[in-house]
Amino acid sequence: MITNWEGFPRSILEAMRAGLPVVASAVGGVCESLVDGETGFAVARGDVATLRARLALLLHDPSLRARMGAAGRGRYEGCFTLGHMLKQTLAIYAELTGRPVETIAPAELPVPRATGGAPRPAALGGPIRVPSP
Repeated sequence: MITNWEGFPRSILEAMRAGLPVVASAVGGVCESLVDGETGFAVARGDVATLRARLALLLHDPSLRARMGAAGRGRYEGCFTLGHMLKQTLAIYAELTGRPVETIAPAELPVPRATGGAPRPAALGGPIRVPSP
């Protein structure tokens, strides 16, 4: 993914999930997901010569593609699955609110009242309950 600016590109996560090595511009949030030299290559913005060299390296070295692809898949599974991201987010909520956060099965969620209003939240101080993934 070659670009001048990027936030946190989901396409990199999708490539890693598919077990593909990534070559991307080292801009924005790219390096939060991509580990340069391990899951692919991060190339400085505008550095066409290095981009060309990194692509050629991957094109001509199937074992490197396989190693980087497998490392990317492992990084995705260890850091970017829904369950992992939810766990990290809930930990932040718990830290900020000073309240425990519990995950519950979707079947345990309260059903909205017949009047159309949502059920009242638990009194402050109780756990925050969210559906599990």
